Amino acid sequence: MFTKLTILALYRRIFRPTNYVSIMIILGMVTIGVIYFVSAVLTLAFYIPRSADEIWGFIPEPRITYILRIASTIGVFGVVTDFYVLIIPMHLVLQLHLPVRKKVGVCGIFITGLL
Repeated sequence: MFTKLTILALYRRIFRPTNYVSIMIILGMVTIGVIYFVSAVLTLAFYIPRSADEIWGFIPEPRITYILRIASTIGVFGVVTDFYVLIIPMHLVLQLHLPVRKKVGVCGIFITGLL
């Protein structure tokens, strides 16, 4: 979460984006922050023992299912937001007044983030 938020803040500072790109960046930052925060709170809520009979480190079967659902949802969300964070600078680079060869080179630098 913090890495993505930092990269989006860096984009906002480097590119001095237009109004709609700034909205995309802020919307991405808010969405990423809220989703990761909610998932962390939900995961902790399912890990905490509910009664004195339960012990730390042992989680009953129904709650493990919920934890796995949260983890898989965050996994998919993480991949989607990775692409979102990488698409924003591509959009901005293509609007620069550079020769096509240099645009491809700069986009290639951002694409290395997929590795």
